[in-house]
Amino acid sequence: MKQNNEGQSRTILARIGDQNGISQVIPLTLIEKGDYAYLYHNDILIAEGIKKDVLRHTNRENICR
Repeated sequence: MKQNNEGQSRTILARIGDQNGISQVIPLTLIEKGDYAYLYHNDILIAEGIKKDVLRHTNRENICR
């Protein structure tokens, strides 16, 4: 995990798919700050305010739906 001015950050891979069953893997940046986490894709915020304890206890395939 790398430290930046916003908090701890790391890159994770997420599989996204559509209703036709076509899926792809994209890199997301996960930034942890305090008790919350934020997900970015290409510097665009896509999810904010995720409680870090939810990340720890959620099936990794279902973190962000």
